[in-house]
Amino acid sequence: MEKRSSKQAILLVIVMIVFFISVIGFAFAFFTYQRTSGTKSTINAGKLELGYIEETNGISLQNAMPVSDLRAINTTDENAYFDFYVTYSVPSSSFIRYEIDIEDITESTLEGQEEITKLPSNRVKVALENRSVALPDDPFLVSPTYFSSIELIPATGGKKGYKLFEKTISGEEVDYYRLYMWLPEVDSEGTAIPMIDVDGVEGIAKRAFSVRINVQALAQVKE
Repeated sequence: MEKRSSKQAILLVIVMIVFFISVIGFAFAFFTYQRTSGTKSTINAGKLELGYIEETNGISLQNAMPVSDLRAINTTDENAYFDFYVTYSVPSSSFIRYEIDIEDITESTLEGQEEITKLPSNRVKVALENRSVALPDDPFLVSPTYFSSIELIPATGGKKGYKLFEKTISGEEVDYYRLYMWLPEVDSEGTAIPMIDVDGVEGIAKRAFSVRINVQALAQVKE
């Protein structure tokens, strides 16, 4: 009797492992940062340039799993964040207020990929970090925020995207930034995010969300 019971236990463990692997196999989402490197703007009061540090064309997170905010912003995975910089040269007699905008371009990146659908923006979080100066306290210019909240603030001047951060500048400098984007453990309503479709609630399997960073500036005369 003991021998038969042992075989049943082993069989049960094998079945559970197979089921667990099957579930995890469907639990993934794709995050891609689309970018155009070396975008430059010449303004009457000076010059502004947006550049990117990575040599690759984009950042892609595959087989992404929900993670805590703390883990997301402390990651060492180079594919989990996007480094960029803004170079400017502005005469001391003037100043420029530049704005960093984030644009949702998921629909355009999913063309021809019927098997992948858009991930709701209330299931995506972003954060913007100041990489120019090592601040002793909080280096985050934008703390972990749901993308659905950012969508409430349109970019200035009818430009594409949503306002993420702005800064007033003068002189010559390079500002360095790091953008994080991740799948949080809960959505903006506090509901746990399922990995696969459960009881009519859409999960994250075969979902995608893509963004692009834009920088625009307004030249003003210093008083």
